[in-house]
Amino acid sequence: MSTARRLLSLTVILMVVLSGSIAFASHTATSKEIVSGFEIDGDYDFDGYSVTHNNITVNSQWDWDNIGDNPDASAITSIFDPPLASGPEFIFSNGSKEQQPGKWAFANQKPPSKDDLTRAYLATEFSATKSTIWLAFERVDASGAGDAHANFELNHSTAMRIINGHSVPVRSAGDLLIVYDYSGGTGPVGIEVHIWNGNADIGTWDPITPEPTAAAGDINSAAITRPAAAPFGGGTVGARRFGEAGVDLTQIFAGDPRGSLCNDGGFHQFSVKSRSSGQSFNSALKDYVGPANIITCPEPASDLDKGVKIVGADPTTPEYQQSISAEPGDTLEYQVLYTNEGNAAASDITVTDQIETDFQNFDSCSNSCTEDGGLITWHIDGPVAPGDSVPLTFRVTLDSSFPTGTQTINNQADGTAAGEDGFSSDITTVTVTAAPAIGQHKQVRVLPDGAFADSTTADPGDSLEYKITWSNTGDADAVGYSVT
Repeated sequence: MSTARRLLSLTVILMVVLSGSIAFASHTATSKEIVSGFEIDGDYDFDGYSVTHNNITVNSQWDWDNIGDNPDASAITSIFDPPLASGPEFIFSNGSKEQQPGKWAFANQKPPSKDDLTRAYLATEFSATKSTIWLAFERVDASGAGDAHANFELNHSTAMRIINGHSVPVRSAGDLLIVYDYSGGTGPVGIEVHIWNGNADIGTWDPITPEPTAAAGDINSAAITRPAAAPFGGGTVGARRFGEAGVDLTQIFAGDPRGSLCNDGGFHQFSVKSRSSGQSFNSALKDYVGPANIITCPEPASDLDKGVKIVGADPTTPEYQQSISAEPGDTLEYQVLYTNEGNAAASDITVTDQIETDFQNFDSCSNSCTEDGGLITWHIDGPVAPGDSVPLTFRVTLDSSFPTGTQTINNQADGTAAGEDGFSSDITTVTVTAAPAIGQHKQVRVLPDGAFADSTTADPGDSLEYKITWSNTGDADAVGYSVT
């Protein structure tokens, strides 16, 4: 089988600790369901509909054509396997089944059109409270009632091995299988989720149990149009040739879904297999597309960049610098630039900056900050999308008088954000050099009523009074001076 792969980016990472098998019953969903805000309605286009369950109405927000607007969603991972105009493809043979990868057999044959997979898509959404997978496939044609059966497999390892002349992923405990079954006609789509309990050769797909509304599937009942943008490329898809599913995995990792999914033990490969029958996910396998490598889970990456400038300084001087020289009495403006350098939205961000109060006084700050004893605090609810920045500023005024010599004022900002380790800015440095400037002015007068002047006229026997005025016109205190 000739396989052309196009990988954008994806994030799916799932850690599952298995203790025996986990019970799961197949979830059957009606059409036009919403899974974590995503439309499962058998097309690519966002339609903006709503559904009501138990008197609670939920509005949709996303579909394949606008998933890029979701700050918590990965980009779409795609697999392309265009059908051959004629001739065989490399497909499963001899009744190969999911539960027995060591016995898989392959042949150069052309699969039935209803089992001939041509495209597969996968996207995910991860946040501090949510973990969702969305999947879709296309096939060459739909025959008869149009039944469709597919298994989406996600593997932790990127390793491959050869089985009977064909390269396949190496399975490991905790791999994931999402089973899609459409029995044709007007019947609903059934979705199952299974976890691999075993090694590369021997094991079982043990079922797990989402909540009743945690999964949904659909198939297009009429021809649909693909979005023109990548990775779809436009074109028309005939009736019952596009199947999609959504699975909310949040309840599996109650309390810390993001922490459970986003780690080095997550999924790194994605493939899809079609099956001959909906009687069981372990029925005979037909076509195989993939695998495609998938990246690690999208993560925010908060960063702080800090600079300082003198208010009213030469406009040709760069706005903010990491180190500057200032004079006593100057007003300084600091900027803390928060940036999300990751590939997922950041939220619940707190930035603090403790200023030195020995030589400077707090004036003001931006963005609804608070200040207490020199501790300035900002809170950003978010979400802050990947690549976006939020500037935070504050002003201080330096004391008008400093100790003699050079003083260095260092300053650093620190931050926290949901699901991230703490982060800090570089240290800004303000150097202030101060020195006294001593002056003396001596005057004289004739007592008792003469005025002080720089010079005067006196007669023999007059009493004179001298006045010495000592001054410091510098920017540092004068200490230890004497007049003789």
